[in-house]
Amino acid sequence: MLTWFRRPLPRPDATVRLVCFPHAGGSASFYRWLADLDPGVEVLLVQYPGRENRIAEPMPETMGALVDAVVAALPPGPVAVFGHSMGASVAYEVARRVPVRALVVSGQPAPRWHRSGVVPDASDADVLAAIRRLGGTASAVLDDPDLREMVVDVMGGDLRLLRTYTPTPAEPPLEVPVRALAGASDPAAPPEQVADWRTVTTGPFDLTTLPGGHFSLVEHAAAVRAEILAALRTA
Repeated sequence: MLTWFRRPLPRPDATVRLVCFPHAGGSASFYRWLADLDPGVEVLLVQYPGRENRIAEPMPETMGALVDAVVAALPPGPVAVFGHSMGASVAYEVARRVPVRALVVSGQPAPRWHRSGVVPDASDADVLAAIRRLGGTASAVLDDPDLREMVVDVMGGDLRLLRTYTPTPAEPPLEVPVRALAGASDPAAPPEQVADWRTVTTGPFDLTTLPGGHFSLVEHAAAVRAEILAALRTA
């Protein structure tokens, strides 16, 4: 479990664990602002291979392999899942395999909008342009040649995984609360496409649109924390 998850604030007596999945190119440290979410919630930050302390490990080549590895490493007990962008898809696939208390997704169109093979086999220049367009990576990092190469390599690997991904059908639907967060001006996940996450569950659904783009959740961290807690209370 220690390989796949960081536990920034261990809470062995927590009533539920919130498992957080990063975006394409992202790492566990992206979610450090969620560590102290609530005294009753232990936050587990997923660390994909190929970055930070797992930089020497290859990223799984398929979504299925990634999700199977995460599921095998999950600790016993109740869990809820949260993911941003690619992480929302990973969280959804985990929720299709194991019982979860709630699913919270951010910055990702619903599965019905995903089309396998449409993510291009992009050049490094294309990947870099996409990173700059979506934001979320500090300019100082992208201006450093060595750090920029590392970021582009990781992002490129994640995009290759997405290119072969086919979402698990939403039938039968989940039966848990689902909350979706969208950036009002997000070019990668327009709110109307994020709203279709309502089709994956028969449980309660809520959509919140935040001002800003693809990484609006960082600018509105307090609102995101409140939405996650609301989902857990509903569960």
